[in-house]
Amino acid sequence: MVLAHQLVVITREDKEENLWIDMDRVFLSHLLFCYMKDSLMWIDTRWNGKKQVAGFLEGGFSVIDRKEIAKFQDIMEQWKHLFSYSPEEFYLTGELGRRWRDQEGVLVRKSEILEELNACIRICNTALEQGAKILYSEI
Repeated sequence: MVLAHQLVVITREDKEENLWIDMDRVFLSHLLFCYMKDSLMWIDTRWNGKKQVAGFLEGGFSVIDRKEIAKFQDIMEQWKHLFSYSPEEFYLTGELGRRWRDQEGVLVRKSEILEELNACIRICNTALEQGAKILYSEI
């Protein structure tokens, strides 16, 4: 079962590079990722070094190329703007995966949602400043 979604700034896609030590990374909760999933399908990513897909590969790695990072960042900023109007605690509802299917929604805190979105925006800024890419994976 997926617990979170990880975004890591990468400067190259060398398979021998150790991607998990001392890398700039952020995590998105599975709940928030699933809630935003439809809009994340508007981001073109690559996997296996070649194949381009809409959205993020489930159960694997996807790369957001430089040209798509600005779009991804803008989508995250729009979600942040929307959630800034929410009450301090609210329920996320909808198809949130098997784990939450029988519930009406999951209670979340506005501050935590905004913190996750700010982290995504920040990692996009870092990647754009470095001329880098972003590697996505499920953990």
